[in-house]
Amino acid sequence: MYRSPSSSGGGSGFLMLLFLLWGAFYLTGCADVATSPAFDEFEEFEEFPDPTVQLEDLELTIDPDIVMAVIADVEAELGPNPSAVALNEIQDAVGLFQMAQVEYSNGNYEQVQVLGEAARMALSRSLVTERGAVGIDDRIARIDNLRRRLQAGDTLSFDRPGELAERLRKLVDQAIDARRVGNDVLAGARVVEGAQRTDRSRGRQHDRDRDRGHATDVSARLAVAMANNAVDLASGLIGGGEVSERQIHLLEAAARLASSAAEALEAGRFRAAVMLGHKAVNTSLWAVVAPEVTEDEVRMIKDLAEEMLEATRAALAATPDEALQLLLDRAVASYELGIAKLEEGNLRGIGLIWKAAVVGAVIAG
Repeated sequence: MYRSPSSSGGGSGFLMLLFLLWGAFYLTGCADVATSPAFDEFEEFEEFPDPTVQLEDLELTIDPDIVMAVIADVEAELGPNPSAVALNEIQDAVGLFQMAQVEYSNGNYEQVQVLGEAARMALSRSLVTERGAVGIDDRIARIDNLRRRLQAGDTLSFDRPGELAERLRKLVDQAIDARRVGNDVLAGARVVEGAQRTDRSRGRQHDRDRDRGHATDVSARLAVAMANNAVDLASGLIGGGEVSERQIHLLEAAARLASSAAEALEAGRFRAAVMLGHKAVNTSLWAVVAPEVTEDEVRMIKDLAEEMLEATRAALAATPDEALQLLLDRAVASYELGIAKLEEGNLRGIGLIWKAAVVGAVIAG
């Protein structure tokens, strides 16, 4: 019998270090990047000073929330007792990201890109050191799974989901090509970039919600609650039978991500909390259905979603709440779209149903 990992334990040590370092970075005036996570100054450029540089590429390297999220993501993947070599690579990545901040403030945009790629390579080396080629293959599969889910309609939390799906397709192809010639580190760097671009899309959507007057902490608190419930639900689904080492690893990684999301929320980094919370939700799902979705798993998650949604309806009937009702309506819409995709033979619709189950569990309490 598998015991559920605690999603309320210690989170990412590097995450708290980053909170402190980035705060000191701004306070000492070492960077001119806006402390507002929305990065509105990018949108003020009628024409960016350096036409050879893509603004999106810069954001991957200097947006503190994207950086914090990718560091915590990789650290969660390493496991509870990573080697000194792997930890040194993460420390190197942190230093490279900080150097990129300085270069950005000095207007050296091409050097920002160089340092960003060097940081991704360092993070990839930590993954290869600790998880090997199999771990890289798993990360490739997870990025590709997300791409397929975007194409299946799981797009509500993303800005420009079509563009993101196409970008992820190219990154997956590049990672596969690199693996084919034995360059595991380059392959890992491409999937790390895929995670960053996914976080950027989520962050941008969060910014748009904020601009429409939505309270920024509400979506962050919801993401953290979803993360904790997703870990618990996944543990319950697979805990009654034989559990593989791979599933245990994924569940524990999801729990560490949930803890990091809670740390980000407590520190007031709401965008980072959203990014990390959704990573935990997706990693929990991957623990249940990886490496391939089966009909039994679809049936199991579908039954769980129906149970959670029914419990939510009962809870709201007893104690009506307009905001929670709206959240339930969105969960039901997600569930119905997922069912429609399954009926079309698209098993990636299971991601929509999983999200409905997790939201239902949050509301039902």
